Amino acid sequence: MIKIYDNIVPPQIQIFLDHWIHNTAKFKNFKGFPLYYNSHLTSKNQSYDPGFTNMFLCDWYNSLGKDSASLLTPLYYLSYNLKFIITKILQGRVFLQTPRGNIDPQPPHVDRKDPHFVCLYYVNDSDGNTIFYNNNKEIIKSISPKKGRIVLFDGSILHSGSHPKNTTRTVININFNKIDI
Repeated sequence: MIKIYDNIVPPQIQIFLDHWIHNTAKFKNFKGFPLYYNSHLTSKNQSYDPGFTNMFLCDWYNSLGKDSASLLTPLYYLSYNLKFIITKILQGRVFLQTPRGNIDPQPPHVDRKDPHFVCLYYVNDSDGNTIFYNNNKEIIKSISPKKGRIVLFDGSILHSGSHPKNTTRTVININFNKIDI
C-alpha cells in the first residue's frame, strides 16, 4: 500500500514548516529548527550518504518539546482526513539533503523491523525521488517530492531516497501505528 496525498496540509502550515526547517524566517517564540550533520543518513555502512538530520522522536527519547510537536502536523491532518486513529508514534525524523549530482539512490531499506506505517511529508519542491521496491529489489514506484505532498505507505515496503541534483530535498519522516475508524 503506497498512497499519495497532495495538499492535505493547509498552505499556511506548509509555508511555516518550510521556512522554519530551512531557517529562512524567524517566528515568535520559535528558534530556527536545528539540523545536525550526519555522515550516513540511511545506513551506517553507507558513508557516502551524508546530509543533515534531526531525530526529534524515537524509542529511546519519546518526549516532544513544544517546537518539535509542530513537525507532527502533517500526520495529524492525514489522520483527520483519512479517518484513522494514531495509536502510537514510533519515531520522527527530518532529513535534509543538498544537491550532489549524479549519484545512485540510497540502498533500499525499511525504517523499522516491527509493523508500522510511514508518513513521508515533503517540505519543499525538489528533485530526488523516493523509490519503492518489491522484495527482489526491483523498482515498483517512484514519487517526486512536491511541497505539501504526503506519501503514506506500509513500513514493510522497501524504499530509498534519491539524491537531489539541483535543489535541496527536505522530508519529515514519521513512523507510526494506526487503526482505521
